[in-house]
Amino acid sequence: MIDPQGQALTWIKEREPLMKQYDTVFTLNVPNLRDCLKMPLENGYPVLIESIENEVDPLLDPVLEKQYTSKGGKKKTIVLGGGEPLDYDDNFRLYMTSRLANPHFSPELAAKSTIIDFTVTQGGLEQQLLGRLISME
Repeated sequence: MIDPQGQALTWIKEREPLMKQYDTVFTLNVPNLRDCLKMPLENGYPVLIESIENEVDPLLDPVLEKQYTSKGGKKKTIVLGGGEPLDYDDNFRLYMTSRLANPHFSPELAAKSTIIDFTVTQGGLEQQLLGRLISME
């Protein structure tokens, strides 16, 4: 999500209360990203990665490309960063936000993800202010 004003961040944290409960909000600078993703991947918790710049850590490629394998019927596994396979729960969701107003994502990243632009336009801001004014009245 392209989110210069921080509106998407607020919205997604309200929408996904499990992120606060299980503390699954990270940045790409966290030293043990693979370990941080293990529990949410296995238990199907949502994850939010904040402050994405123009590139994403290659560790996330298997998740973005949905490179999980099924073994034993319904059980799925995924391999991150060449480590041992981790269990994968279908309820897992990955959200990423960028504070950049005009990021230059690679075509590969754009193809692997859905980009939502939360940048406020003049008309959108007017509608928000009008909505707040009417609710106060």
